[in-house]
Amino acid sequence: MDADGTPERRERALYQKIGFWCGLVLFATLTVLPAPAGIGEAAWATVALAGLMAAWWATEAIPVPATSLLPLIMLPLLGVTTTAEASLPYGRPVIFLLLGGFIAALAMQRWNLHRRIALSILARVGDHPGALIAGFMGAAAFLSMWISNTATTLMIVPIALTVAETVLGQQARGHRFTLALLIGCAWSASIGGLGTYIGTPPNLFVKGFILESTGRDILFIEWMAFAVPVVAVMVPLAWVVLTRVCFRFRPGEVTGGGAVVQRELAKLGPMTVAEKRVTLVLLTMALLWSTRQLLVEWDWLTGLLPFMARLSDTHIAVAGGLSMFLIPAGRTVAAGGETGLKAAEQAGTSSENDTDSQNSGGSQSGIKGQNNSGSQNNSGGALITWEEAVRLPWGVLLLFGGGLSLAGAIQSTGLAAWLGTALVGLAAAPLFLLILAIVALVIFLTELTSNTATTAALVPVLSALAASANLDPVILAAPVAMAASCAFMLPVATGPNAVVFSTGHIRVPDMMRAGLWLNVIGSFAVAALLYSLLPVIFGL
Repeated sequence: MDADGTPERRERALYQKIGFWCGLVLFATLTVLPAPAGIGEAAWATVALAGLMAAWWATEAIPVPATSLLPLIMLPLLGVTTTAEASLPYGRPVIFLLLGGFIAALAMQRWNLHRRIALSILARVGDHPGALIAGFMGAAAFLSMWISNTATTLMIVPIALTVAETVLGQQARGHRFTLALLIGCAWSASIGGLGTYIGTPPNLFVKGFILESTGRDILFIEWMAFAVPVVAVMVPLAWVVLTRVCFRFRPGEVTGGGAVVQRELAKLGPMTVAEKRVTLVLLTMALLWSTRQLLVEWDWLTGLLPFMARLSDTHIAVAGGLSMFLIPAGRTVAAGGETGLKAAEQAGTSSENDTDSQNSGGSQSGIKGQNNSGSQNNSGGALITWEEAVRLPWGVLLLFGGGLSLAGAIQSTGLAAWLGTALVGLAAAPLFLLILAIVALVIFLTELTSNTATTAALVPVLSALAASANLDPVILAAPVAMAASCAFMLPVATGPNAVVFSTGHIRVPDMMRAGLWLNVIGSFAVAALLYSLLPVIFGL
């Protein structure tokens, strides 16, 4: 806001203006040109729309969620689909799965449960600086499996800064321990989001696309079976890059960090009634997601409770989110310095930043180490109110709907089959090299582009390539999801990167130097893991 209270007006950057006009020119050119041999008019119109959306998504010429509304308008006007067919993907089950997950995560943040979890993990790692960094990274990775990557970073960075500034004093700024600690928080928050398909939007897009295009429903436990090993390998690799390669420091330089964590944990006091109830709901959701397929196959259970045979992941997510409005919080005091409203506001904003993985780095400028003492009295009321839940990132849902709508048109017009035929030459490449090329391309591409939009643009094309090579689409789509959140070099690449850069402790060259190491190493590690695990898990 400006000083007079009017909304601040931001001029679009030059690259955004160029992207805007390039998108329009590309669309107009493709619309005028005749369709190539073997491709219908509807498919060619879809190519024109995809080119326009790709240009606008890549440059954020207009807000990413706004671009995602184009299929709703353009597909019917271009004669590709009817309005009903174009709008149907905006209400697919995966959209409501994400909605329920967002509401549950906001309830966790409202009562500072995420902060208690992080501090409890950190309290067990001791005073050794290397172990302390590992503890912060482990806490961030675990939390970001369940809540927004950026919200996780926003919560954990003030604690990290408090530790660094307490143990290093005036030397904290620019110290190698501080750099490793802050960058480690950002990287592990991004990596941790890979672990579950509710952890970050590209994961859910891939799940939704595979369900729509092939009918295969990737189970929660199946996703974790290949994604958690990726997290388990990438977080230690990130720790090695930071503490042993790029920012080496002597252990004797840093002492006393564990005491800071213990003090912060003590300030939270005992676990409140509201925290316990939110924990119970979240554990129930996770348990049902993990065991749903097993429960459905138990004849005695479905005979006793027939509705269990129809239980889906979307039902679990929406029921969990809805229960947050039904379960009373009780008369309690929320621990931590943020009010519930403020926590929800941060969660809503940061979750949307995760959606397109773009952040100017200015919105969280000046994050400092904070003493989050204080409390909020709450008598009665539910675990979350609509005033807080309404701050969830609605733009994410539009982005998903637009991506699925465009992907549906690519499939229904025969464009996917045509692309598969055109790309059949790539199918001759060894599978490992194909996966490695996809992972490396997406990692470096998402340094500058939206991670979910990039996923939405590439997955339908790669699905067509998989079909031409007689491969299951999962084998090429899953690497896109894993790589889309692994951009580590630039502040604008992800919300977590932008948050730690905004503290003022990190220079772009520092982040780029370390990030390049992990981008390269991570490309090989992710490709090798997926090449080994996906065929085993899915029987490919």
